[in-house]
Amino acid sequence: MKATRITYKKLSFLLDSGEDLFIIIDIFKIPPPEDLKFPDGYKFSFVAFTKKNTLDQVRLDCHPPKKPHFHEGEKEFEFEWTGIDAALDLFWKKVEKKFGKLHPKKGG
Repeated sequence: MKATRITYKKLSFLLDSGEDLFIIIDIFKIPPPEDLKFPDGYKFSFVAFTKKNTLDQVRLDCHPPKKPHFHEGEKEFEFEWTGIDAALDLFWKKVEKKFGKLHPKKGG
C-alpha cells in the first residue's frame, strides 16, 4: 500500500523587510507496517526560506532512520514528538524567531 498525502501547501508571506518568505508544508500518512518507522505514522517536511537565500532555512522533518528533528544551519536537533499539530506549532515559532513577523500578501 502506498503512502497517502494528506497535506501539501505552498504559502508565501511578506517579511518586515518587504522580502517574500516561502513555506512548504508536506505531510504523508504511512500505511502499516512501514508506519512504525514514523511518529504516529506521519512522514513530514516543513520548510521556510527566502528567494534571496534559499539555503538559509527553517526546516522540520522526519525520515528513517532519524527521529523527528529540525535543522538550524548545518546542525540537526531532535525534538520530542507529541503530535503533528505540536510539530507544526514548533515550526511556526521557529519561522517567526528566525525571519520575524509574517504578513499576508495582498491579493493572495
